[in-house]
Amino acid sequence: MSKKWIIGLSILGVLVVIAGIMNATGMLDDVDPAPVEPAAEAPATPSPEEEASEIDTEAAADLAEQSALWDEWEEAAKAEAHVEAVRAVEPAFVADEDLIDRQAGRTVNTCQDIHDGLEGAELTDRVVQRMSGGTATIDAAQAEQLINAMKEHVCP
Repeated sequence: MSKKWIIGLSILGVLVVIAGIMNATGMLDDVDPAPVEPAAEAPATPSPEEEASEIDTEAAADLAEQSALWDEWEEAAKAEAHVEAVRAVEPAFVADEDLIDRQAGRTVNTCQDIHDGLEGAELTDRVVQRMSGGTATIDAAQAEQLINAMKEHVCP
């Protein structure tokens, strides 16, 4: 398997983990799904207007599918950009797939802190504590770089 595929699959895994954690922590609760209207029964022989409407519905479904694909690619690009931003701050954090998964969890926790209104020195200190130890230790300046990368690429 080529390096690009491995990276792509790693990024997809990170996105799945992030989405799952965001869902579990309630970060996605603010999203209101559009109401679904029940479909009316169609007559046995559709009129020309109904046939045209059917074609429009199929075109809309195709467009929705393309839009969903685009959203997946856009999210993968954001995750890849975030991994690269983290690598620029401290390469040890994303040296292999397990560390990328660990970084994803730490990123989600930091996004939750941001969502909860934590900011300034308190947020920076928490990121220094959260990220330091194990594979690397960071300082406040590096924590600020990571926070900015999270806000740009990952946190809503």
